[in-house]
Amino acid sequence: MALREMEQFNEIMSKIKYLVNWFKYNSYDSPYIRVFTSSGDSFNFKIQKDNIAHLLGINTSYLISTGSFKNTSSYELLVELCENDYRISTKIKDNYIKLSDIFSKHVYQKINCFKSNTNINLANTILVCKYNRNKAIYEGLEPRNCDYIVLKETDNNKILELDLIINNKYALPVSSRVYEKNDYENSLRDLLTNQDIAILSSIIVGKDDYDAKKIYLSEEQKLEKLKRLEEFREKFNCYIDVTGDFKYYCNRNKINRTIGKTNYNLYDSLIMSILYGNIIDTEQLDLTEQQLSLINAINDTIMSGTNNKSNKEKFSSLKEKIILLQNQNASLLSENNNLHNQITQLIQEKHNLEQEAKKSKMLIKTVMSAIDTYKNPMN
Repeated sequence: MALREMEQFNEIMSKIKYLVNWFKYNSYDSPYIRVFTSSGDSFNFKIQKDNIAHLLGINTSYLISTGSFKNTSSYELLVELCENDYRISTKIKDNYIKLSDIFSKHVYQKINCFKSNTNINLANTILVCKYNRNKAIYEGLEPRNCDYIVLKETDNNKILELDLIINNKYALPVSSRVYEKNDYENSLRDLLTNQDIAILSSIIVGKDDYDAKKIYLSEEQKLEKLKRLEEFREKFNCYIDVTGDFKYYCNRNKINRTIGKTNYNLYDSLIMSILYGNIIDTEQLDLTEQQLSLINAINDTIMSGTNNKSNKEKFSSLKEKIILLQNQNASLLSENNNLHNQITQLIQEKHNLEQEAKKSKMLIKTVMSAIDTYKNPMN
């Protein structure tokens, strides 16, 4: 019996070593995933090193109690176990330790689902439940020690339950379970009764705000997810919460209606202009580039369709000529203003010269008077 358990231990440890190295290589302890649900809730999901041993189904508390390892932190103890697993295998061989003391009875399932449990994605997430402990107590159920519950579906027809608790700004895993797809209803009934459930509508993945990437569910995908939630609601007496998405769509439709009303007013003007053959004045309209191109084409059509042969030239070309003439007129006005300023300056200079000449005449008159008095003094 001990030999068989030792073989199982070596098999399990071989898989655990691979997964620990996989975790190191993929650096899952650095990025975070920001989760947005249809209820309007959001949280930052993150896997930390100390969560790994638990997700792998390892009883670190028991390993510490054996005195075989120097490390007491969960992750460092896991690394030491991977490097020195012979310390446990020899004790299993000698019947001092049993596999059930070290590993969860679901250890194989936890190992097989470990990669999936280190992330949350849109594809395989069935629902997100914002867990209310008081509702569980009211129903006479033992409450879970968690804030959120995420249910995911695997390719091999299993249901994964990941329990999360909010610690500072992150939602961290505190427990995980694996259910066979055909044998999960009783467990989920106790878990979800009277709770609020929502779909995962979008996520942001990234190490920081600069490289973050937001991924959405399409409308069709949301409808498919909601159909699945409806099945859960009927089976487990829970409530579907889509208030967050509802607010978003109301706001979006409000904006679209405002834009649509503006477009309707514009199109009414276009229709009347086309009916009566009037040129559409674009100066007073706030138009996009596409709308302006459309109106110019309509104006061209109106101009080319008139009975007056002198108006056969396209409206757009006439408008270009008008703009050219307006620019030339503005240039001529500028030159005229410059000439006006120069004339004003010359008039001022002429006035100044006339004043100087007047002063000179007065001075000459005074001097001549003085000379005359000198030559003909009074007796």
